[in-house]
Amino acid sequence: MASVRLQLTQDVYMPLDGQWQIVLSGTVFDTTAQHNFSSAHVKSVAEVANSVTAPTSVRSVRTK
Repeated sequence: MASVRLQLTQDVYMPLDGQWQIVLSGTVFDTTAQHNFSSAHVKSVAEVANSVTAPTSVRSVRTK
């Protein structure tokens, strides 16, 4: 399954490691292409994500 790397442009309330949290803008994360996010909340990151084993392999996480 293809993966994409996205960056949040706004603070978003989303599941992270099994818990719902406010994830701050600027956070970069990998997700499978089957997940849909509003273009108002995310932008695609130019670098290509490697194969992702977990649906939300998050890096550079900033939470509130």
